[in-house]
Amino acid sequence: MQHVVRSLRWNIDKWFGPACRDRVIVTRAQSARLGVRCVCVREKDSEREVALFLFRHRDGSWSVAPPSQRRPSFAYGMQATCSID
Repeated sequence: MQHVVRSLRWNIDKWFGPACRDRVIVTRAQSARLGVRCVCVREKDSEREVALFLFRHRDGSWSVAPPSQRRPSFAYGMQATCSID
């Protein structure tokens, strides 16, 4: 399965439409989780206020879903063995 990295601009075009670039405001938002980049995209000058939060993932893509939280992991490798002749 091929993973496609979606840019911030691609997501704005998807959710607000490609003609909206002059009507949206992008601001950096505080994230509840440490180390997660998040922006708030809202449409200005519309009859109704529309806002959307986009989160940046470790692979560089942006999504409306926050990235999964990093969990502690334990890695181990094969031990080198030597023999005495």
